[in-house]
Formats: sequence, structure tokens, C-alpha cells
Amino acid sequence: MRIHGDLVHDRVVAELKVERTTPATIPGAAKYVGQPAQYSVDADARLSILCILDWTRKNAPVGKPENYWGWLIPSIHGVEHPSHPSIVGVLIINVNLPRPSAWSRRRIEASSLDAGDSPSGFADGGSVGSDLDDPGGQSGNPD
Repeated sequence: MRIHGDLVHDRVVAELKVERTTPATIPGAAKYVGQPAQYSVDADARLSILCILDWTRKNAPVGKPENYWGWLIPSIHGVEHPSHPSIVGVLIINVNLPRPSAWSRRRIEASSLDAGDSPSGFADGGSVGSDLDDPGGQSGNPD
């Protein structure tokens, strides 16, 4: 049996795409999930991977890799609430990056953080430096 897809390893299909005009996002990746989901059915698997190279011009510095992966569950024909849904892991890889020094010549949108506020996205609600004190988030201690 021939399994289709750009890459296949142990019946897990990886489909590769390139965005050249619109910055890639996890919600925006929904336009591509049908292909890897269908290929995974051919491989008798529920999991597939969609890898998108974001080749667009960067208007701001890219963030940590954790900001660029997620999960999508595509609709399945004729089944409203499937007991065995297809699951597509989405990974966005930012390429076409300017040199770090180039950012000093560009205007970057930024917001301020007041001293008493907690930055969003930190599970422990701690300060900006709290993840440096506990790099893996292993301690469970917010201090």
C-alpha cells in the first residue's frame, strides 16, 4: 500500500506548505488541514502533521517556538461528533528572518507593562523573570 504525503514515518504523515504572502497562523492553517487529514486515513492513522514555512516579510521579531504550534481537528464528512476524529498537529517555522540588528532601523509596535501587572501567558502569574528562575517550569512554585 502506498501512503501519500510529503513525509511519512511510522504511518504519521507530514504535509509541507509554504506561505509567501500572508503570515502563517494556527487558525489560518485550517485551509490546509484537509490534505494531511485525508492522507492519515490512507495510512490508517488519526494523527498527521502540517508543517508551514512562513516565508513572509516579518513586521515584528518572531516569538518563542511555543507560539507557533498547535492542534486542529478537521470536520469529518457525514459525522457531526466523531468518536475517532482526525488530529492535525500544526507547526509553523519562521524563515526569511532579517538580521537582529535590522530591527533597530524599523518601527515595532509595543505595549507597556505596569509594575503591578502580570504579563499574560505566564502560567504561574509571576514576573517576566520567573521563567528564568525555573527554566523548565518544573518547580511548580510561582516565587
